Amino acid sequence: MRSQLNKTEIEELFRMLEPKIQNSLRETSVKYRDDLEQEIKLLILTIINEKNFNDVPGFFEFIEEGDIPEFFELIKKGEF
Repeated sequence: MRSQLNKTEIEELFRMLEPKIQNSLRETSVKYRDDLEQEIKLLILTIINEKNFNDVPGFFEFIEEGDIPEFFELIKKGEF
């Protein structure tokens, strides 16, 4: 089982994220947009390369190990 995304999957991820990236760039001065876009994409690539996608927990593992039970308790108490 492989743990890294291939080039096609990475390109598809960037296509999916492009509208969000462009929307975020609109909040930045025009003269800094190109640099910020490069930094955002570099950060995404860094995260992709550091993650092992085979170690993603299943739904029930996520619920048991995560903060979900505490989150539901806050909702029940009206604190969220």
